[in-house]
Amino acid sequence: MLSEKAKGKQRAIDPEADGESSTFRRLTIRFTEGIPDLALFVTSTDAVRDVKAKITSARPQLQDRRLRLIHAGRLLTDGTLLHSWLSTLEERQSRAKTSPSSDTSPSPPQSHIITWLHCSVGPNMEPGTETDEKPQITQLRPLRGFDRLVTAGFSEEDISNFRRQFHSQSSSDYLDIDIENDDEELYVHFRVLDRPRLIDLVDDEHARALEEQWIDSMDTVSNAPLVQTSVQSMLLRGIVMGFFFPILPFFFLRDAKPAAFWDDGNEVQPTENVIFPYVATCSGCSTRTTTTAPFFSFPHTMDLQGLAGLFATTYNADPNIQKAGELQIRKIGAQEGMLTAILQIIASDSVDLSTRQACSVYLKNRIHTSYILDAPGTRPEQIPIAQSDRDALKSNILRVLAGSPSRTITVQLGATLKDLISHDFPDRWSGLLESVNALLNSGDIREVGAGCVAALECVRAFRYRQTKDFLPLVVEKLFPTLVTVASGMLNTPPSSAQEIPSMLHLILKAYKTSIIVNLSVHQQSPESLVPWGRLLFQVVNLSLPSNAVPENEDEREKSEWWKAKKWAYATLGRLFHRFGNPSQLPSPMQKEYGEFANHFVTAFAPEIFKVHLHQVELYVSKQAWLSRKCQYQIFQFFTACIKPKSTWVLLKPHTNRLVSNFVFPHLCFTPTDQELWASDPVEYLRASIDEYENISSPVSGATSFILALASVRTKIAFLPMLKFVNEILTSNAAPPQKFGALNITAALGPFVMRHPEVKGSMEDFMVRHVFPEFTASEPYMRAIACEVLGTVVKHNLEWSNPENLARHSNAVGNALDDPELPVRVQAALALTQMVAAYESVRTAVSPRVGEVIRRLLKLSDETDLDLLNTSMESMVELFQDELLPVATELTGRLCESYLRLAKDGLAQTGETNLDNVDIDTILDTDDDKIYGAMGVAKTITTIVSSVDSNQEILRQVQEVVIPIIRFTLENKLIDLFDHMYELVDNLTFKLASISPNMWPVFELTYSLFKSDAVDFLDEMLPSLDNYVSYGADVFKARPDYRQKVLDIYETAMTNESFGDNDRINGCKLAESILLNLVGHVDDHLQNIIKIAIDHIDGGHTYAFKLANMIVLINTVFYNPTAALHLMENYKPGTARLFFDRWFAAINTEDKLPRVHDKKLSLLVLSKLLEVDGTMIPASLMEGWYGIVGGALVIFKSLPQAITKRKALEQTMIDEEDEDDDDDARYLNLEGEDDEDVWDEDSAYLEMLANESARLRARSEKQVEQGDDVSEDSEESAIEEELGFFSLIDAINPYTTFKHALTSA
Repeated sequence: MLSEKAKGKQRAIDPEADGESSTFRRLTIRFTEGIPDLALFVTSTDAVRDVKAKITSARPQLQDRRLRLIHAGRLLTDGTLLHSWLSTLEERQSRAKTSPSSDTSPSPPQSHIITWLHCSVGPNMEPGTETDEKPQITQLRPLRGFDRLVTAGFSEEDISNFRRQFHSQSSSDYLDIDIENDDEELYVHFRVLDRPRLIDLVDDEHARALEEQWIDSMDTVSNAPLVQTSVQSMLLRGIVMGFFFPILPFFFLRDAKPAAFWDDGNEVQPTENVIFPYVATCSGCSTRTTTTAPFFSFPHTMDLQGLAGLFATTYNADPNIQKAGELQIRKIGAQEGMLTAILQIIASDSVDLSTRQACSVYLKNRIHTSYILDAPGTRPEQIPIAQSDRDALKSNILRVLAGSPSRTITVQLGATLKDLISHDFPDRWSGLLESVNALLNSGDIREVGAGCVAALECVRAFRYRQTKDFLPLVVEKLFPTLVTVASGMLNTPPSSAQEIPSMLHLILKAYKTSIIVNLSVHQQSPESLVPWGRLLFQVVNLSLPSNAVPENEDEREKSEWWKAKKWAYATLGRLFHRFGNPSQLPSPMQKEYGEFANHFVTAFAPEIFKVHLHQVELYVSKQAWLSRKCQYQIFQFFTACIKPKSTWVLLKPHTNRLVSNFVFPHLCFTPTDQELWASDPVEYLRASIDEYENISSPVSGATSFILALASVRTKIAFLPMLKFVNEILTSNAAPPQKFGALNITAALGPFVMRHPEVKGSMEDFMVRHVFPEFTASEPYMRAIACEVLGTVVKHNLEWSNPENLARHSNAVGNALDDPELPVRVQAALALTQMVAAYESVRTAVSPRVGEVIRRLLKLSDETDLDLLNTSMESMVELFQDELLPVATELTGRLCESYLRLAKDGLAQTGETNLDNVDIDTILDTDDDKIYGAMGVAKTITTIVSSVDSNQEILRQVQEVVIPIIRFTLENKLIDLFDHMYELVDNLTFKLASISPNMWPVFELTYSLFKSDAVDFLDEMLPSLDNYVSYGADVFKARPDYRQKVLDIYETAMTNESFGDNDRINGCKLAESILLNLVGHVDDHLQNIIKIAIDHIDGGHTYAFKLANMIVLINTVFYNPTAALHLMENYKPGTARLFFDRWFAAINTEDKLPRVHDKKLSLLVLSKLLEVDGTMIPASLMEGWYGIVGGALVIFKSLPQAITKRKALEQTMIDEEDEDDDDDARYLNLEGEDDEDVWDEDSAYLEMLANESARLRARSEKQVEQGDDVSEDSEESAIEEELGFFSLIDAINPYTTFKHALTSA
């Protein structure tokens, strides 16, 4: 295990597709079951399902769990392209804060910002369970907005017309220009027509809310108008615009020249003018004035000039003209020839650049959403594209690309091309590769550039395919030409001209992108490897004159030459650590890449090492400059060289110099750090303390390098690094260098405290080198002193002299009052570790623990750092008795903090219900605030658990907590639902009662389940079970409450969107109802039986079949004779069918695996023995005698099941008490010094590769044999649910059965 700091600085995953900040996005995943946060990244093509796959790869324990990702209060469906979705949010949020005129300006990349996602961890998913998140459809969905007019007799056509006219004057902006970063390029989305489905859904929700508001305003004169203008003004505006609007387009068309197509230059005369329909709608008025004039009609020939003018209106400053233009484009968008005409406009130099850009964005969106339509999932606005347009696109898009006038249009055309390739190549576009090669060989720089773009898009279209079908063909046909072109470019001396480095950048990016998953046979051959390797070395070694790159270092980082160099470094590293490292190559890849790896590691890896080392020497000696991302890639390569023997022998002689000259400067306190400390101390804390630092930074790479040296080559490299640290600290080094030495100590803390030769001297080290820094004049030295102390204490530092411990603890206590915020935070974290580790410190803090907790709470409010919430949790657990008197007060303070964070996280619109929140409100959600609220909620949960011994205080705490639960549910803060339901579960279970103020939470839960939170039944179930179990008297007195819980069961069982796990939860709720409400759900017994019988053969897993069977068994336990006869009344023979299935399970080993299943069956069999023979259905008479035999079978296996349950309980206790600090996981003190190393990380990668191979083989088998192949074959065993309690737990089945036998 690594220290918190070390884990934060160690890069989790190497970006596989792109290294530019615009092509991937950093995520931090927070889990609901105490699993450590996970840092990873997504690329522009990653959907939510891909992120889930990355999560399960990094957290194997979640492999078979159901995962749901939530962001900004929205449940993310599996098909959502996450990078695009997040970029859309950020751009729209940015535009909301700027003037409308800035809408079309690209926003800078925001990849340095960590995006938090909440991962709700559900139950195990059995094989065959549907994993895709589908839109959940409730059984009772109320009509909203104008849909309510159906009840008044209006037709769907009438309502559609109302809606179109109403929203034509809505205050919402339906022309959204969104900037999305994809592979370091600017993707502009004009959601004029084919807006992404996610925004459609949100806009639809907002539209319904506006309609509701308008309808409601008809009854209340005082309500604010929908459109922010007066009725008189709107009427006047409508009259004037209606009069003048038919001639407005002439102002756009008066000087424009007709667009020319390709080479002939013939002008196409417009056939008619462009006239838009205008609708004036006044809020609160029942009449609408509509003036409609003819619009575009293109039977065969498109009016290019008019069409260009129409697209020009879409970025007009007048929103009315924008709206009219958009509606008109929607009307004509499906006409044949439309896309061909748009391509002509893009190619025409006589058309304004902005108009051509608008056309290119429309073209990209139209192709992306409608080129291939899946009939079941087709939306009404998705209209098929005519074959003539498809042919024209493929015939001309490469020529248009070659003539592209701007980078933005090139990017849009590239995205369009990628979609065409992915759908039509090679079967319907066999000549594509020949056309691309023709561009590359043309000699015209614009055509060569277009060929480079096209080659990259050919690769990107298939880069993530596991099957080796199309990408190897692309590589074999295009890459020989690409390497020849690139090599020729390097014959020209570097200059400030951007054409050559831009094309070189694209070519190298194409190669790197092609090796994300596989290395083709062609690429493994010497005919490919040698020229590409030579090219990569040339680029890395290329010396760039000062006039070829910007003087400013930040601008130089972004220059095309350094992008090309970065891709060269990244490609060499990828070739080595993915395919060319035989000692670390997973066994499933040995057959395909084993021979290549053995050749590469001996022939190429040494040369790569020499090139990297040479560049470092030039950089260290100030003879050359290296970009930060290039430095990161060098660190990554050196780190990969540590485990293999063949590369370690090359690296070994240079490790000391690399640490002192290359690593150390990055870990010192730099002027950049000082500037950030002074300007934004909270951001400095997040960068230095928060668990995940900036991916691709040299600091992250340097830290990973020394951690790998310490853990893999401990005997060789560890002690020399510590010697270097001591030399710095004992010399007259400047404070920034001393900071660097202590920074290394903090990173290596877990290793230091486990090394047998070092850990004994750490007390002296602390006294000599760390303690004096608590009083240093430089605040950053005081902060690093606290950090080092906290790290070594956390990893079991033992003090031989109690005075030294006291001095350090007093120093930390004093640091809590430091004027600098970062020092106070580090002191708080260090104090938490000391309190947990030492009884004497605990005793000293005990009298003032309330004050300490308040300090922590204040710091948490100032910084919103989750680590401080964790510290508060630890303090609460350690001082339960001391905090008991102030538990209610402390909880109140925490609830205030929670509400502040939750309210800050909500969009600031003055509305508290998200049904009435507009889209910009959702986009403004502050993830940091929401995740801060999560941390506070966890601390409150800890307090609830710590005061459960005092029921009176727990009741007081409950009353303080209920308002934040209701606030969260009422405002639909989905990110926080599982934390709130955990609180509800704990409070109701520990109090074993339901207070009057807790019942509104039940009502909210039902309402949410039937609307926004239908997918949260797993989180709701424990609380619902407690309501039924401990509030049975209220349910017995409230028929409406009984109907609610029964409706939840029915919805869970009958909603087609639900899978087996949801239905299992529904079955558990039904069992609770039947056990706790005996005699009060008689009217519903028939429906429960009907639903269960209908699903007796349903589901994909045995776990669901068993849960459904348990419901039927419970109906018999509820009322034996009534249940059996209701079965027969529903379908004759059903009772016999049930008995056959039940007794088949009884007589089959492990089909009733749990203690609860066996006890319930015994109790029901005992009841059946007491049934009057005249009441037994005729179909059951023949086998009735088998009841005793079935009971005896269960009695025989019951003791074994009880023993297994007790063993499982003990195992859980032992695991909680286990100390997993295994020195062997940190230090490699065994084996030969220079041999290959296979460690825990290597084994983990091997496991992932094996699992990937297994899943791929299974998928291929399903494709070959159909979906019905072995759905239950890999189902895991059904285990005991140790947290499940029911009324029958207290019943002795032996006594009950004996009584039944004697009375029968």
